[in-house]
Amino acid sequence: MQDYEGEVPIRKNVSRGQERRRRYSYGMKSEILENIEILQKEMSSRAEAVRSVSNSSGISSDVLTKWVKSASEIRNIASCSSNSRKRGLFNRPWLIHLRRLEEELGREVRQRRLNGLKANKTWIISRARQLRKIRTLIPDQHVDHIQLSRSWYYSGFLLRQGFSIRRWSNHKKLAASQSSPAIFKFHQNLFSQFSQSPTVDTKYGFYKPSSVFNFDQVPLPFICEGDKRTVDNKGAERVWVRQPRSGYEKRQCTLHLTLCADSQALQPKPIIIFRGAGTMIMNSSETSDWVLYRIFRLKVEIHVIYCFL
Repeated sequence: MQDYEGEVPIRKNVSRGQERRRRYSYGMKSEILENIEILQKEMSSRAEAVRSVSNSSGISSDVLTKWVKSASEIRNIASCSSNSRKRGLFNRPWLIHLRRLEEELGREVRQRRLNGLKANKTWIISRARQLRKIRTLIPDQHVDHIQLSRSWYYSGFLLRQGFSIRRWSNHKKLAASQSSPAIFKFHQNLFSQFSQSPTVDTKYGFYKPSSVFNFDQVPLPFICEGDKRTVDNKGAERVWVRQPRSGYEKRQCTLHLTLCADSQALQPKPIIIFRGAGTMIMNSSETSDWVLYRIFRLKVEIHVIYCFL
């Protein structure tokens, strides 16, 4: 019906059902009725049993009450061989348990991403198969029906949980928010040193360029990053991935650079630190004129005293 202006009026306060009608097979109805009867014996109340099954299955209590009233007819139709062989979309009682597994797995993936750890296909499928062994999530009679394959990963889990495959945009050991206290503490200590300085240069301030040195250590871990993709929420502006461990376990050497702020001053030589004792190299008869210092240590670390060699 149209109004005088040719537009269809909006109908309000009209009760409507779901946009997509859910269809249930008689076999599934029969199994749900059996669950209601079992819970009714435990709770001694049919209303509480219906309410419990409604919360776990997502089916309204009114629909379950109608099924209970016509339980004999549903069981007769379900027992017929011609109807019991029909497989509908919702004739899968294990589907509810699969959704619980996906929700638990989705929470673990989000917590893992908050810690900066990657969650790729291999980890998600492996973790899902571990959760499948938990009987509180998946009962014994439904374990064989839940096949956690690659098609379930791409076409099921990612879509239902709102995930997508992303490339990381930030690769740091710590999150940006975790570095703020250290930066604040550094400037606070620097300000306290400035306030205690007895003399102030008229041109350069508290420190002259010849007294200012900048140190920088560059670890050379030789680690292959591998796949730079991970699973994260759709539309995430920042995809942070944590570095492997602390960066010290797999490094082969460390390059230590020392630069003086005074361009006219003699700059210290770079220092390269190798792991180990260096017995074979130091005892070698070959002569080499290196433009940097070589240091061998059991731990790839450096002290400030080496910077002024």
